[in-house]
Amino acid sequence: MKTILKKYWFNFLIISIMLLGVFLRLKGLLINPSMWHDECGLAFNILNKNYHDFFGVLRFHQTAPPFFMIAAKFMVNLFNVSNSIGTCDLILRLIPFSCSVLSIWVFYLICKDIFKAKLSIAFATFLFAINNELINYSYEFKPYAVDVFLILLLILFFIKLDLERISYKKLTLSAIGLSLAVWFSFVSVFAIGAGFINQIIKRKNFKKLFFLCLPITISGLLYLRFYLLNTYLGHSTVMIDFWKDEFVLSNFSNFLPLLVENLRYFFFPATSILFVLMLVIYGIVVLYKEKEYDATNIILLTFLLLVISSAFHIYPFSKRLILFLIPLFLLLMVKPLDKISFSKKTKSLTKSFIISITFLCILIPQLLFAIDKINFKSINKGEFPKEMMAFMVQNIKPTDTIFINNASNWEFLYYSSFYNIKNKLINEKLSNTPDDKYLALLNSLEKGNYWFFLPYDYSHLEIINFVKNWAKQNTKIIYINEATQSTLIYLEIK
Repeated sequence: MKTILKKYWFNFLIISIMLLGVFLRLKGLLINPSMWHDECGLAFNILNKNYHDFFGVLRFHQTAPPFFMIAAKFMVNLFNVSNSIGTCDLILRLIPFSCSVLSIWVFYLICKDIFKAKLSIAFATFLFAINNELINYSYEFKPYAVDVFLILLLILFFIKLDLERISYKKLTLSAIGLSLAVWFSFVSVFAIGAGFINQIIKRKNFKKLFFLCLPITISGLLYLRFYLLNTYLGHSTVMIDFWKDEFVLSNFSNFLPLLVENLRYFFFPATSILFVLMLVIYGIVVLYKEKEYDATNIILLTFLLLVISSAFHIYPFSKRLILFLIPLFLLLMVKPLDKISFSKKTKSLTKSFIISITFLCILIPQLLFAIDKINFKSINKGEFPKEMMAFMVQNIKPTDTIFINNASNWEFLYYSSFYNIKNKLINEKLSNTPDDKYLALLNSLEKGNYWFFLPYDYSHLEIINFVKNWAKQNTKIIYINEATQSTLIYLEIK
């Protein structure tokens, strides 16, 4: 037994790390919390649009890659869950979940190519498996987990790509795969671009490179014609205004503050972002010294293309939208571990000590957070529209009126589609008006019983608190449920 453990200890360790990552993701999926605002908007489009509609403008200013939406629609139809509220949520989240689980394996394969020490491979895989944001978006119906998976898959492909040896059959299959990637993930274009630029730098077999590039170019032109022109032009003004503070300025004066803000988000609850930056820079130096040019160039070029696109106001440099940067930073951060050597040389010992302490400052907070996640029994995404809707439908009377604040319209439309609600609806449209006009609207409501369905509020407003205060002062509250920002009120106006 000891011989087996000694021989296969690393395999056991990696499998254990992967199982931990799968467990943390599966637990979130099975808890299946209420979808939050953006999830509801995207899910409503799945239920109410046809396959070809996903190549056009989506409702509620939502944007998502068309093939991601088509795959989700196919899953809903395949399992016939459009009439089952909880099951539909679960099925829609299966694609992000599956991609997140597969990402752990692909990340491990990249680690095997980049790192020399088994300690580095295990450490990087562990940090990836327990990363809080990667876990959170593994059970959220948004394409960010798909972005992470495809970016890693593309990086692995370009690291392994040898144009001198690859057959035309494999090259054809590869070209088809690359051509489809952008239809599943907007950001895959950054990794594809980085991979091709790296091949141009290497100056090897331009004939095969052209052969690989041609189908992708054709796919890109079709993508531009049939999708981007339909969606980007329709959403550009709204989305650019919404993300206006999340673009890199043309003079790059806000680049470092945005980078630090994103790193804090990526590696929460670790607060030692200076250590992260130091490790990233040191990791780049080590990779170039070891002549790991392919991996380093592709990682850095992917990042550079993203920053340039942000500077041109094409894609925001912001948190969940660039979740795919987490594994790239992890690869650079962990590379210095390859240089640890506890020999008797003073310099080597000092360097190893500094690197070890730096890693502990990053590892310990994330490890403690992961342990806490193992024990959690519920998930709070800030909203509870599913639970609120189920309770309201169970207790509502035919003569009751439902009042919906403007921000909660997405949640109501999605979750109410599972019920045959025939009650009178009041959908207020005054969220951006002064309090006196909102007060006039509330005071103008006729006598009767009302359900105030308020699961969501815009961050710059306090409509829910305003309504709660009005209800407490002016009406008889029969029932109120306040959870995080979500509120459900049943009241009588006399």
